[in-house]
Amino acid sequence: MPLCEFTPTKYADMELARELKSYLKDKLFRTVVEVKDSPAFLGNRISFQFINEALQYADKYKDNGGIDYIDAILGSFTGRSMSPLVTYDFVGLDVHKAIVDNVYANTNDYARDTFILPDFVLKLVEEKKLGRKTGMGLYQLVRRGIKGKPIIKGYGHRVAPMLFDKKMADNTGSEYILPWTRKAVLDAYRRSRLTVNDIDCFETHDCFTSSEYVAISSFGITEPSKEYEAIESGTIAFGGSKPINASGGLIGCGQPVGASGARMFLDLYKQVTGQAGAYQVDGVKNAMMLNIGGSVTTNYVFMVGEDK
Repeated sequence: MPLCEFTPTKYADMELARELKSYLKDKLFRTVVEVKDSPAFLGNRISFQFINEALQYADKYKDNGGIDYIDAILGSFTGRSMSPLVTYDFVGLDVHKAIVDNVYANTNDYARDTFILPDFVLKLVEEKKLGRKTGMGLYQLVRRGIKGKPIIKGYGHRVAPMLFDKKMADNTGSEYILPWTRKAVLDAYRRSRLTVNDIDCFETHDCFTSSEYVAISSFGITEPSKEYEAIESGTIAFGGSKPINASGGLIGCGQPVGASGARMFLDLYKQVTGQAGAYQVDGVKNAMMLNIGGSVTTNYVFMVGEDK
């Protein structure tokens, strides 16, 4: 995730702290927020309070739908990719308990009681029904013949300024030709907990030859300005260690505007499942795609890989 909570204490070297904040912002493309040294800091304090209050309301309204009722109210139509109680199951009931117990024990403000876990949750934890990782929690995980099939492991999305002069101004000081593309790639790596070393093949938006060229460093295959090395060494060729556009890419497959991303995503699925036919790359476990639009105004990345 791009957010980085930065917590210098009274013992910190402030000059070193400023240098570290600059490194996080300029080199790792993090959004740095300085917060006080307090239980759960800022992000967890807000998000786990929200989830815990949702649990409390689920308990309060258990005779009116309970868990399903609360998740329906606070679900995807509010803009969340996961409703709060599905998120709770995903994080793990034991992990959530450890965090809210710590906040409750070490704070004494108006929000303290919102970190009390309902009795029905404590019972689930006692019974080791800890959520998705155990197959049972607030929800029961039922798999119907999907083990081993590909899943989305990570994604990233960044938007650049629309106008060219603003793009140039925004790019000042970056070693990447397309810093927004690189940020989208880094977001996907963070979410998936994978690195470029884990990716077996790539599909990229080569609307122009130069677009694929700059994607090489954006993926992390080479350092910026060293893209030519991956070409000369054959690294990104079909038989290389990091092949790009085994499908032929946009240059080979054509560019149906608006549908290129869907075709690229399908090719990731084919590669991971061994169904790519004549352009199958050997031993693909994880694959990554980059799609761009509007003169690199929109950048999005997906990773597809085996569900272990």
